[in-house]
Amino acid sequence: MRALPGLQDVTSDLQIKNPQVNVEIDREKAAALGVTAEQIEDALYTSYGTRQISTIYAPDNQYMVIMELLPNTSWIPRSYPCFTFVLPKVNSCL
Repeated sequence: MRALPGLQDVTSDLQIKNPQVNVEIDREKAAALGVTAEQIEDALYTSYGTRQISTIYAPDNQYMVIMELLPNTSWIPRSYPCFTFVLPKVNSCL
């Protein structure tokens, strides 16, 4: 934006600190295993997102129960050549 004519003193406080990864789903292989893209998305979100799975009700407060990976588990895409999903009848790599 600094290079656009008519703009001056352009600054930004944008700080992108969340790593992002593009995931390509082999839909044919997933379909052959009986898994939908939505199920894969849900599994990834449950692992790496902030899925609320329950609420604990106390007399004076409510506590959200969030499912997440263990703190020592890191997200390094190169270390995951594939994700393993436990399917009803098959254990396979997608």
